[in-house]
Amino acid sequence: MQGVAFHDGRVEKRFRQAGLVWPLSEGMDDEALERVLRCGQPLGPTRPLREIAYIVQELKRPHVTMQLLWMEYMEACPNACGDTLSFVEPRTGQIVPVNIFVAALGASSCAYAEAILGMTEPNWIASHTRAFEFFG
Repeated sequence: MQGVAFHDGRVEKRFRQAGLVWPLSEGMDDEALERVLRCGQPLGPTRPLREIAYIVQELKRPHVTMQLLWMEYMEACPNACGDTLSFVEPRTGQIVPVNIFVAALGASSCAYAEAILGMTEPNWIASHTRAFEFFG
């Protein structure tokens, strides 16, 4: 999926509303851009994250699973799930939803991620193949 930019309509809309143009002026650093785009509001849904120490401690208890902790989290924070990512297909202008595949090596913290067009078995296998090639 090289050459494809991810698209988030909210950011683009705020960019236009703020009167920004690309390329940005030299005086516009990341912090200034964030202040202009945020307009005092977060760009995405706010979602409190559980502290990792709490999760580790809870997982030591009998019958506590990651699934159970996730369900509790979603009950406490129902707006925690964000929109599906998408990209704009350059030839057609169509907005195409994607899923994100992530593979990580725990000992080295090396990670691989890619956008895929659906969570089908062939895509799942192909993503693993590319991840293994990336890891060597």
